[in-house]
Amino acid sequence: MRRLPSPALIVAVVALIVALSGTSYAVTQLPKNSVGSSQLKKNAVTSAKIKASAVTSAKIQNGTITADDLASATRAALKGDPGATGTTGATGAPGATGPQGPVGPTASAAGSNGVGGSLAPTTSTVVTTTTGPTDFTGPLVLTESMRIVLTATIHANKSLSDAATATTLFCTTHYRVVGAGSWSGIGDGGTQIVPTVPTGISAHVTMGLTAYATLAAGSYEFKVDCRHGNTSAFGTTALNYNSATVAVVATAD
Repeated sequence: MRRLPSPALIVAVVALIVALSGTSYAVTQLPKNSVGSSQLKKNAVTSAKIKASAVTSAKIQNGTITADDLASATRAALKGDPGATGTTGATGAPGATGPQGPVGPTASAAGSNGVGGSLAPTTSTVVTTTTGPTDFTGPLVLTESMRIVLTATIHANKSLSDAATATTLFCTTHYRVVGAGSWSGIGDGGTQIVPTVPTGISAHVTMGLTAYATLAAGSYEFKVDCRHGNTSAFGTTALNYNSATVAVVATAD
């Protein structure tokens, strides 16, 4: 008859089996929620070991996985394609008006001639801003490039004996650098027909001129030249100017 194993032997064999399979048992029988971040080796969790069904947003603590934890290619893929540009918004309301800036530099000069004189068919200077026959101021000193406006008024008349003869008054405006010698015209000047009147009545006309220019920094003087023209080929009609004024104002260009 075969002898049965003794109880001591059975206990010894069971203990040996338990001892030899202890590691496997521990791995497969870990208690729930017993594995944390400290039990994981570096790089232990790979893409192949992550299953969508096993690791869900409910099982990931908020804020524990950031963009720095992801590969650069993964971060780039998450950005996606940029959306279409939206429509332009409405224009905003204009801002408040800024404070008034400082007044730019100005300058002025003037001349007047109340003496008068006779005008010939050739050019005569009737008024200047620096050497006028009576009152004048100048020269006009510009500290920088500036825009000038020149205005002039000339009063003229025909003598009583030539009242019935047609005559024309011609006037032009000029400027030059003080002491430079040559004059430059400003604008096209003006023409004024002196009307014919019965003999014994003096015919008077008033001509107004306005001219503009932009001049560089420097000192300038201005003048108005006039002459008369007779429509008769051999006429001797005389034309007189009674008075003339010229004023120049310069402002920052």
